[in-house]
Amino acid sequence: MDTVPRLFIESVCLRILDRRSVRNSTKIRSIWGKICTSTSKKIHSLSVLLDGEKKKIYAAAKPVLLEHDAVSLDSVDLKFITNFQIKSYGSFSTDDLPNYWKEITLDDLQKLVHFIRPVRNERHPLRNHYGSLNTIMLRRRSKWINGKLLSMRLPVDSVDLGIQEGSAVVDEYSKTADLCDEFFESAGPLYHIEYEGPVLKRSTVDSIIEKFVPIDYGRFIMYQRLSLAQIRRLIEKCVFYAKKVWLMVIPDFSTSTIKLTDLFDFDNYYSEKEVLREGMEERFGKGERGTQHAMYAVLRVHLNKESQQSLTDSKPAQSRGQSVLILATPTMDTVPRLFIESVCLCLLDRPSLLESTRIRSRWGKICTATSKKIHTLSVSLDGEEKKIYAAAKPAVLELDVSLDSVDLKFITNFRIETVTPNQVQVLSNSWKEITLDKLQKLVHFIRPVRNERHSLRYHFYSATTLTLRRGSKWINGKLLSMRLPVDSVDLQVSKEREEVDEFFEAADPLYYFRYEGPALKESTLDALIDKFVPIDDGRFVLYQSLSLAQIRRLVKECAPYEKKVWLMVIPDFSTSSIALTDLFDFDKYYSDKEVLREGMEVQCTNRGEARLKLQVRWLRAGWIEWLWDDANEPWH
Repeated sequence: MDTVPRLFIESVCLRILDRRSVRNSTKIRSIWGKICTSTSKKIHSLSVLLDGEKKKIYAAAKPVLLEHDAVSLDSVDLKFITNFQIKSYGSFSTDDLPNYWKEITLDDLQKLVHFIRPVRNERHPLRNHYGSLNTIMLRRRSKWINGKLLSMRLPVDSVDLGIQEGSAVVDEYSKTADLCDEFFESAGPLYHIEYEGPVLKRSTVDSIIEKFVPIDYGRFIMYQRLSLAQIRRLIEKCVFYAKKVWLMVIPDFSTSTIKLTDLFDFDNYYSEKEVLREGMEERFGKGERGTQHAMYAVLRVHLNKESQQSLTDSKPAQSRGQSVLILATPTMDTVPRLFIESVCLCLLDRPSLLESTRIRSRWGKICTATSKKIHTLSVSLDGEEKKIYAAAKPAVLELDVSLDSVDLKFITNFRIETVTPNQVQVLSNSWKEITLDKLQKLVHFIRPVRNERHSLRYHFYSATTLTLRRGSKWINGKLLSMRLPVDSVDLQVSKEREEVDEFFEAADPLYYFRYEGPALKESTLDALIDKFVPIDDGRFVLYQSLSLAQIRRLVKECAPYEKKVWLMVIPDFSTSSIALTDLFDFDKYYSDKEVLREGMEVQCTNRGEARLKLQVRWLRAGWIEWLWDDANEPWH
């Protein structure tokens, strides 16, 4: 091994994430030990303190071989800083800090973290060791900057947030809960999690459970309710890894509804079981002493008065939309550029496209460059002048640009809409007049991207949309007869019944549908119901009466999908002829049902882990509203 080049040994030393292992490497009796010793003396951690009282940031470097000492950042080579710890400073004054702690700005911190590029191995660490991980530890006393730090998407693997419920973690763009959700949903693997703060979305909690990787001395503590399914998933992950892990969770159920032994199939993994404290504590073991150190796990679930009080005090989770996480590994950097570009072009959802630019690898750089090329064809119909105007809208910017300035192969969707005279007046010089023939050629050339799987959610700027109003009646019929490949339709027309029927019967799957116009044929209505695909934030609004059978079929399309959808329909029957509860077999899909306002409203929920609830209401003018919404949102 003494023939190995010095640079290789140094690189190995820099890749050892565990500080204890680095120290042990210095004890190797060979040239390896000597080089590891000299290299280890250069390795440091970036240590950052947040002074809430003075609203200042202080930084220093901590040597890997010394636990408690620190040195000035100016005295170390930044390429030998392999990780960082950022934390709110305690109750002591920063006036007592040694002079090697220097004040830095938030911009300096961002540049430091970017330059350091904390070491990431493809394998997880052997154990959780504070000085070895990339850690963020925030408390209420640093609330002046917590929000900005969370929004920086720091590459952490240890998170300790003590931002209590109701505290104000605010920056100029986002609220506390949104920032916490976005922070966790964009995080990488986490080995240490402690969270006390605003109630997170259910999807965020699911994401945290997925991101938590059990390693020895790992920790998962959450001051928020977890469902039985979430707790079981968390326990199953820990049992499978067979690591020394500590979990502390608050269930959304009590000891009277479920026993500790029913939380998980412990008998499948442990040969010995002991029940203590009248079923409030249980211990499990393998029986073979030789393997117990490696395989033994102690799992605690606190089902006492304190946890129940925490459950009572918890506020309802707020629905704050979805975020899409895109992950890449170091091996993905070998993928050809053209392939990465093609993946970018298939990202129909604009928020997902934006997230792809933040991938910390070659993927992120190529996605950023590609995203700048991607545009939407935007078409405005001027009914007063009977003219068509077109421009290109960038995927990641708000300003319109001329169609001549973009590559048409990077236009992935279109939006055609009727505009008012006032809207025409404010169109920029980027908008150019085109003919209907030119529009048809553009749409044919673009061929909007279609994936085999449906979109995750409806997003206005991501959809391929046709919005027609009576103001563009001079061309509405011709546009409808073109059979445009749209997935979002909003029509308010007067005389184009034949064209509308043919348009809908030939349409692709629809995620957003609103129609006010001539009465459609029964076969067209049936086709519309079949073509409507429920996705989050989808909508179905029809200004035409539907039969009981059609309404039931439409609702049946939505109920199993568990998507946040809004339906507005006009029945061809009255409240006196049928009760709301008879419209649909609510009991088949929902465990709890409450009838309000003398039968004019029904509220349905599911116990346990269901993320959605259903609200059905008779409205004025004979409408029935069906709204699937976040289970933790207040009723409308």
